[in-house]
Amino acid sequence: MKIFEDFASSWYWILIGLLIAMVLSLLFLLLLRLVAGVLVWVLILGVLAVTAYGIYHCWREYSALRTAGATISNVGFTTNLSVYSNVQETWLAALIILAVVEGVLLLLLIFLRKRILIAIALIQESSRAIGYMMSTLFYPLITFLLLLICVAYWAMTALYPPGAPCPPAAPRPDRGWAQCPIPCPPGASAP
Repeated sequence: MKIFEDFASSWYWILIGLLIAMVLSLLFLLLLRLVAGVLVWVLILGVLAVTAYGIYHCWREYSALRTAGATISNVGFTTNLSVYSNVQETWLAALIILAVVEGVLLLLLIFLRKRILIAIALIQESSRAIGYMMSTLFYPLITFLLLLICVAYWAMTALYPPGAPCPPAAPRPDRGWAQCPIPCPPGASAP
């Protein structure tokens, strides 16, 4: 019940947030139309840079813990996961995993650069097409509404299945007990 009260008291903030997200998404599509190549290369190089920094950080932690002599044999098996961040083998494993991921990404970048250029051209063309057919941006909203109707139907069916007794009605001062707001199926007993 508290959730619905929160929605009722802050619905306008939610609506403002959705409108801001829509405007930012349209701005992103416009930017994608103009600078798709730069944006894709910045994202690719950003992933490579973050992975490289992860390798550096893991190496720094591993070398610090190696000089301190903290090993997995000192800790043993424990359910306290924060202990494993103070063990040199944890950082060595993360270092190896990140180095393999970085190597695979660099090899993919080297050997698939022509396909990346084709993908950039496709992104630019698709953003132009969306610019000409702005109604395609409303398709996810229609899908969301249809999905919402489906979930609401499921919830009503789950709450009031056919053949179940009618839900109790609240007493009203003018008529005593009100009739069931949902028609009772044949054979069901009213409260």
